[in-house]
Amino acid sequence: MSRWQLLFWGILLVAVMSLMALLLTPKTSFAHWCLLSISTLLIYPCFGFAYQVPIGALWMARLNAGLVIVSFAFMLLMGLFYTFENFDLLHIAEFIGMFAAILLLMHPPYQYAFRSPHLWKTKGIVVAF
Repeated sequence: MSRWQLLFWGILLVAVMSLMALLLTPKTSFAHWCLLSISTLLIYPCFGFAYQVPIGALWMARLNAGLVIVSFAFMLLMGLFYTFENFDLLHIAEFIGMFAAILLLMHPPYQYAFRSPHLWKTKGIVVAF
């Protein structure tokens, strides 16, 4: 099993757990909704990239990658504002860790949508909706 397949299964597990937390928690927060939406957006391109399977059309993958990139850019911007409000070594380390995690999570959607032309040229098995 490759590292991208492990990442896919980890994201799927996070999505299921966040959905369960959303359903079982009496009062949900904005963080619950953000985690559920981001993990749901990441399932589709992570599966396609990990297993090298074209799912749907190329425009869907690019739209999904754009939504993921914009969401993560917003999270980084908010994290940067929070870091500058509370400027100490702990918050700087937290921001660097968040930045590294976001770079890792943005890699599969970007590679799947923009750097995998061999997937979209095949006329073989394409999972269509």
